[in-house]
Amino acid sequence: MDFSQMSAMYRRVLTDEVAPFWLAHGIDSSGAINNCMKEDGTVLCRDRYIWSQGQALWTFSALYNRIEPRQEYLRAADGLFRYLSENGRDKTGKWMYLLDENGTVRETDTSIYVDGFVLAGMTESAIRRPKK
Repeated sequence: MDFSQMSAMYRRVLTDEVAPFWLAHGIDSSGAINNCMKEDGTVLCRDRYIWSQGQALWTFSALYNRIEPRQEYLRAADGLFRYLSENGRDKTGKWMYLLDENGTVRETDTSIYVDGFVLAGMTESAIRRPKK
């Protein structure tokens, strides 16, 4: 398999299998993504790891910006951005590590990686490349 074949295969898997799974099972009405799930999409826990919210924000923003400007990617990214903006930080501006489904802090600012994932996600979200 050459590079172009591999690229086409991974793009197809991402856009036809991976992203639709997460859109169907992971995103909830708060805009956050549920990432503690079984392979069939059954949600096991609605705890919100903020690094994971940032990573999902980057992923859906990059899908929209770099792969194909689908409205479902944009809606997911916008919901994640809103969720993070409204819930992800404490009053001093520090990004929290883990929230419960109601936004109550379960673990505070324990990892610098949270900042990196959230900032990367917010940066990609802010790009909003024009449609081709």
